[in-house]
Amino acid sequence: MIVFTRHAVQRMRERNIARSQIVNALAKPDSATLEEGDVTLFRKRYGKKILGVVTEVFKQKFIVITAYWV
Repeated sequence: MIVFTRHAVQRMRERNIARSQIVNALAKPDSATLEEGDVTLFRKRYGKKILGVVTEVFKQKFIVITAYWV
């Protein structure tokens, strides 16, 4: 299950990132890096851009904290 924080939804709108792109990045990432605690950074290439998705796993849920283009 994927849960989007208000912050993530706001940033997705501002940065023109679709939910389907987030779901795809989490399901089939090009890379996933475990950061501090339960925070993981997923990256997925879309053409010339790379999508970064910062998540935290809590009770078998991906909580999307933010997303951005690199």
